[in-house]
Amino acid sequence: MRNSDEIIISIKWLKHLIYFIIEAAIVLVVVIFGIHFFNTIPPLKPMDTANSMAVANSFMVFVTFIFVVATVGITLAGMYFTRWWSREKKQVLKDNWSEMIELVKDDSKLMEQLKEDLFSDTLEEMMEEHIVQHKKDLNSLIKKEITEAEERLIVRFKLQGDDKSISLNDVDNIILNSEGNTE
Repeated sequence: MRNSDEIIISIKWLKHLIYFIIEAAIVLVVVIFGIHFFNTIPPLKPMDTANSMAVANSFMVFVTFIFVVATVGITLAGMYFTRWWSREKKQVLKDNWSEMIELVKDDSKLMEQLKEDLFSDTLEEMMEEHIVQHKKDLNSLIKKEITEAEERLIVRFKLQGDDKSISLNDVDNIILNSEGNTE
């Protein structure tokens, strides 16, 4: 049996070698006739500069048009696939949500675990965090406003020609006294 396999393999190898030699001969004949054909064509008169520039400009416009069409096509395809994927994702989420609801209905232990996971933070804890963050934001805003008012007052005193040095306590008093006074 082994000898027959070796004979089949050598026949296949010989068959591929013959096909390669035939292909190489065909390519050689085509190249020789192509060279002979192009050598027998009478020479064309050279184009003048204006015609060659017109051909080049037309080619550039044509290629640019092809690129624009391809870009628009790729963009539209991307938008279509994004929309399609979004619809599919919504459908998958809807299907999975339905399956999860069915599982939770059937298993009370799973329902209790889901309740604990979803509602572990109480409303009071969330409100407390929100209030603390709001106080921090408000304090930083007040400090910023006070600093800007102090800078404006110092600039106003310098513009009025008052060369006396003023302290921040004086500025705070001036701010409190002139809150309703705008110039």
